[in-house]
Amino acid sequence: MKNTLALVFIVLLSGCTNHLYSGTTSYEFNGKTCHSIVYWNDLTHLFDQDGKATTVIIKAPKGRSYSLTPPNDNSVDGSYELILPTGDFADEFADSDDITRYKTNDNEVFCGLFKGKEAHQKANVRQTEFTLYCKKNVRPIRKSIDRMQPSKQPYIFAMNEPVEAFSWFKSREIKADISVVKCE
Repeated sequence: MKNTLALVFIVLLSGCTNHLYSGTTSYEFNGKTCHSIVYWNDLTHLFDQDGKATTVIIKAPKGRSYSLTPPNDNSVDGSYELILPTGDFADEFADSDDITRYKTNDNEVFCGLFKGKEAHQKANVRQTEFTLYCKKNVRPIRKSIDRMQPSKQPYIFAMNEPVEAFSWFKSREIKADISVVKCE
């Protein structure tokens, strides 16, 4: 009887649901309409419905992806930050004397802020927003790529209904449909 109860308890603890959250936005770039996607997976267990913090990915055309993570200061506003190496990026809005405001250290710069993850998951808010502050330095040899540009106004992502997959023993990440990421 003890073994049976232990087995049932273990099975209940191992059951989990993976949720894929995703949304899209459109913007103009070089006379084209471009579409980008934001997505993340959250895993919840039967006894842990809050899930764990995951990386938020923003995928732009031509293979550019931004990985956003929660801030290190454990702030409770639910925002996610884009931190990138300083060498390839210039700040779009700051004066050259004011760029230190965006630097996190000598090697990294704060380049973006994503808001709305928890509001979408818990309160079913239908949009999230991403503000991009940094602009990639132009290299004369390389051709221009379709990418999100820094803007004082955030990119607004219209969120889709979450996709869920339940599993008793394995948690598989649900893949986002990135076929919508393109410029036309």
